[in-house]
Amino acid sequence: MNSYEHRQRILLLLCTACVYFLADLPVQMTGFLQYGSFIGIKNFLPTTLGLLFGPYGVLGAAIGCTATAIILRTPISLMLLEWLCIVLPGIGIWLLWHIGSSSPRIRFKHVSSYLRYIGILLLLHAICGGLSRFFIEGGAFWEIMISYVSLSVLVGIPVNILFNGVLCLDLVLPPTFYLANSADSVTIQAKSSAIKDLLEFLDNISRQKLIATVKKAEYQNTLEEIFLRIIKAKATGGIHVQISISKVMSAVFTYEGPQINPLLPYEDDDEGDKAGLAMFRHRTLHAQYIHRGDMNIIHFLTTDGVVSILTTAPESLEHFNEQLEDYAMSQGIGRKQLFALQNCLEELYIRICKAIPNVKITIKVSYDDTFSIRLSYAMRPYNPLLIGKEEDEMDIASLKLIKHRALRASYKYKYAENLVHIVI
Repeated sequence: MNSYEHRQRILLLLCTACVYFLADLPVQMTGFLQYGSFIGIKNFLPTTLGLLFGPYGVLGAAIGCTATAIILRTPISLMLLEWLCIVLPGIGIWLLWHIGSSSPRIRFKHVSSYLRYIGILLLLHAICGGLSRFFIEGGAFWEIMISYVSLSVLVGIPVNILFNGVLCLDLVLPPTFYLANSADSVTIQAKSSAIKDLLEFLDNISRQKLIATVKKAEYQNTLEEIFLRIIKAKATGGIHVQISISKVMSAVFTYEGPQINPLLPYEDDDEGDKAGLAMFRHRTLHAQYIHRGDMNIIHFLTTDGVVSILTTAPESLEHFNEQLEDYAMSQGIGRKQLFALQNCLEELYIRICKAIPNVKITIKVSYDDTFSIRLSYAMRPYNPLLIGKEEDEMDIASLKLIKHRALRASYKYKYAENLVHIVI
């Protein structure tokens, strides 16, 4: 994990700790909707933060709980019980929800999803309720079951839908998600000439799964790019590859070698290498690098959206609009929604091209209840979401149109690359 990701995780810990602390301390001090130190309106947070942010959300909640306990001088037995009700359900639902799931998104579109969610809640909190007798006399089985389960359903489900389905928040996925979905595996020599073996392995899986030619070509390009970057990272011996394909492709690469992260730019990368890495990032919904001892592990999951590179030539945007129309038809997206998306994209494209001549923009669009648009481009830092000093009324109007249509809009400059994310 690089320094930027460390800062992001620390910030996530602090934010979740503050959220839990602010939902806990005022309630305990006023006695509003609270029964004992471990029961209160905060009880939806452990499973919600766990499902969204995994161990970082759970640890943040535990830190918030500890801070409240210190301020209010809560008995150690009650604090330990609250830790149990945070850690077990939070980590448990994070692991159990993703087992056997082909999608990283937390979806509540069918009755089976609600029943599965409630079933996991009942199981985990029943265990907590049973163990509560070791912390307080007589236990608190029914108090825990009623409070935690009811609030996790009534409040937790809408919060998960908001952050995951509407705002397209990037989730923290457990390693078991990738491994559980990786049914086919092969070991390939760590040399560039062996890439044909990797593509042949993918070809066999594609024939079994009846993968469309266009989608298969995208998978090939994605695997080829990361394989060559692993070779460049001085991998030794064989590279163990696990691949599973359902709606998207899930892959795990395991190999021996020095601790060099192929998901980050190398010092000797040329423009072609940088463009290939940018395309890989846009074709993947999640990508993670782990170094353990002498072993390097890369997990990644491809997006089911549309990915392309736009230049300042107008025909590149026209070609991408055609791709979008085909994608919209396959997803059952109406013309009105498609027009709003294309309108927003065109305004962004014009703003970036006007500010940075000869720019190349890598763009990814995916749909899951809302449109998620991700753009990246190199050269100098430029935030298209801010009004420049020399912009006229038309430029300001175009920016207002983008912000009016967007549910969420963010910009950051990372690894010498401009990154824009907009949700419509």
